[in-house]
Amino acid sequence: MKIKLAVFGSPILHSLSPIIFNKFFSISKDDGEYVRIHEDNPEMAVQTMKDMELTAASITSPLKKSIIEHLDEISHDAKQIGAVNTIIKKGKLLTGHNTDWIGVKNLIKRYENEEGVTSKFTSALVIGAGGASHAVIYALKDLGIEPTIVNRTLNRAKELAKKYECSHIPIKKLPKEIQKHRLVISTIPDTSEVLKYLALTSDHVLFDANYKNPGNLLSQLKQKPRLITGKQWLLEQALYAFELILSKKAPCINNLILNKKDLVERIQHGTIDIDGDDTELIQNIRQKLCPLILGTIKNEEYAQLRKVHFWVGRPGPSLNFSEMDMYLNPMRKNPHEMARIILSEFNQLYT
Repeated sequence: MKIKLAVFGSPILHSLSPIIFNKFFSISKDDGEYVRIHEDNPEMAVQTMKDMELTAASITSPLKKSIIEHLDEISHDAKQIGAVNTIIKKGKLLTGHNTDWIGVKNLIKRYENEEGVTSKFTSALVIGAGGASHAVIYALKDLGIEPTIVNRTLNRAKELAKKYECSHIPIKKLPKEIQKHRLVISTIPDTSEVLKYLALTSDHVLFDANYKNPGNLLSQLKQKPRLITGKQWLLEQALYAFELILSKKAPCINNLILNKKDLVERIQHGTIDIDGDDTELIQNIRQKLCPLILGTIKNEEYAQLRKVHFWVGRPGPSLNFSEMDMYLNPMRKNPHEMARIILSEFNQLYT
């Protein structure tokens, strides 16, 4: 039986999950496919999952919390964190899980076991009090690492600290507090905004939870801490999700190019060679892809369909419109709005 998976969220074109999971399937030889589905309504996401007879689904913003009440069951960890990022169908029941915290836990444990690391972490400074911080703090508490939360809005830091029974500080104390912790975890959208306030040294480990942040994040620092990236976190939680869904060990994937930006970063760092000018490549994508999207969804025949061909499942500029049907629920009766949203997301991804 084919394994059918999808990721639900809005916006969704930026999601790297299809690249990761389709690579898993390619290596493991499982008959599976994974697609993106644009959806911001939790009830519609659950209904679409049933209509498409999906084996499981990944859940991203803005659905991680709101979808919980529409599920049949929820795991203990997901309930404690208050967010679901994976839904698995067993019979007729949909069960929500959270693999984000496992990704954090495994990355920290792996770092502590690396050669040259002489002592384990006993404390960590967590920057930010948004959704990602819950999984991070839950993982830290499970590891026996005491977190201290700092956030621009002090009340949010207080609420989070109360929930997880840990300490918090006002943001003005950040420069001094940084020296008390070897492990610093940033859960804010743009870590570069706070780097100038952090006197990080080569003894620090910076865990940047946002996988969209640039690879040259540390270029502005004189002393370079060890860096755990958001892309590593994304891959680590996906490994666990794969094992949870298929009840088998996930294959090892090395040097996976997650998207165009990842490719550019690797070229800049000399880890991959490519011929041709990068700017020209982006221009070619724009010239060839945009008209194809518009031509597809303006077609009256497609506009009447509930399913619209729109699948981005490979790294770099390779896009395929015929191998997989993808729901675009909120816009399926309005192809012009669909075009606007798709192109808007595309422009954000490649500019």
